[in-house]
Amino acid sequence: MSNTNFTELKKIKDLYENGGLTEVEYNEMKNNILNETVQSEKEIIPPPPEPPKSFFAANKGIVMLLLLVFGGGITTFFMLKKTPEKDAKTLAKQLIAIEIEKQVSINESLLSLLKDVESKSFEFKDEVLIKITEIGQNATNSGLYKSKIRAFEISKNKQLKNYGEKDAALFLKTLDATFISDSDLSRLQDEQEKLLKDIERVALEIGLTDSETFSASKNSISSFIHSFYSEYESPSFDAYNWFSYKVERFLTSKNVTPTQITIFQKKSASDYTEKYVRLIDETLELVDKIEDVEIWKYSTEFRAYRPSKAMYQVCNVWYEIKINGAQKIVSYKELKTENKKYLSADEYMQIYSEGSDSSDDQYDSSESEY
Repeated sequence: MSNTNFTELKKIKDLYENGGLTEVEYNEMKNNILNETVQSEKEIIPPPPEPPKSFFAANKGIVMLLLLVFGGGITTFFMLKKTPEKDAKTLAKQLIAIEIEKQVSINESLLSLLKDVESKSFEFKDEVLIKITEIGQNATNSGLYKSKIRAFEISKNKQLKNYGEKDAALFLKTLDATFISDSDLSRLQDEQEKLLKDIERVALEIGLTDSETFSASKNSISSFIHSFYSEYESPSFDAYNWFSYKVERFLTSKNVTPTQITIFQKKSASDYTEKYVRLIDETLELVDKIEDVEIWKYSTEFRAYRPSKAMYQVCNVWYEIKINGAQKIVSYKELKTENKKYLSADEYMQIYSEGSDSSDDQYDSSESEY
């Protein structure tokens, strides 16, 4: 109850006691004042007391500063946290790019080599194998490749220093796995294997052999030709010992038999007497090989007396001879005659007397008559 209402009650009470108010009037006025007091107290509700300020509210600026400092630190921590798998995959991409560049270079060189082998630019298989080795060595030893690999190794070692033993092992394992599983590099490596197989296949198809095998084969052919000419000029010559049953060509005749060759040799003996034919080994050359038939080319030293001219004829005659796997002649063709010259008996005897060396003789004629 307010002080004003209390004073009013006291006044009307004094009036009542002094006879200024009847009891009814007094009670009515008293009730009115009391009702007003109750009503007034209901309408005025005192505000609740304010709670004490929290530490965060009282120190808002400090808290915000701390959040910024520690929040940045946490972010930095996660940003700088070592991730060996992610780092390894990133570095593997660098190595993959280096190796892809090298592999492309190797494959391009092998493709060029395959074309050279197909065009029969090589005499021996050894030469092809040496070329393959050179291609790989050139790609690996190039200055650019070495420089890039060096840079990669530096990056790898730098990364490893940031890891403990466990993370370093995980880093290397991930690096190897990522490198090995790269599909582009694997495709290029498969392409290289195919090119190598194609080169080997073509070399086999065209009959390329290693130099030692070829040397043995050449010696065998040389011996065969020497023996052939030795018997060819003898009266006991039998073409069946040297020719196949079907001969594609013999000199200018085509599709002949060994019997026909033997008859021809007997008849020609009267046109050329004292005949001497010697293979010049340095000229023996393998021209081609088709299945089991080898095609050789060579020059001979030819000497004979020509009764029709009453003179000796000397020259070099080139031949192409085809020999099958059974070492039988399937074709014997004269290619050209060089250095032809006719000599009198005295001139001939002076040059070709017993023990003289005729291999260095040079003839000035370039006719092709034989």
